[in-house]
Amino acid sequence: MNRAERWGILFSSGPCGYVVGAVIALQVTVPAIALFHEPPARFGFQMYSAQGGAEVTALDQRGVALDIDLGSMVAGSLRPELNWMQALPDRICQQTPEAMQVIVEQDERKSTVLCD
Repeated sequence: MNRAERWGILFSSGPCGYVVGAVIALQVTVPAIALFHEPPARFGFQMYSAQGGAEVTALDQRGVALDIDLGSMVAGSLRPELNWMQALPDRICQQTPEAMQVIVEQDERKSTVLCD
């Protein structure tokens, strides 16, 4: 069987041809539908894009913003698809003893944590 005959079997009107056609249609349809959802959309082209993110501010007892070394607490960047509101403020409080308050803003949400 030569190469042309093998491709002919794959794209024939038999069951194998229908399976190949369905897989190709699925590979085009899913990202096309996700393209119209608000980014970043799961299974979309912009799934891991740099849109969004989080803004983190640590304040001392006088209300002055502190420089925080996020590189020692987070691997890479603050990816927008992860929820940074839960564990990150507590981690900053542990790693930065002079911090009295940590504010994390992500999308339209804001979380303020008072450090012990």
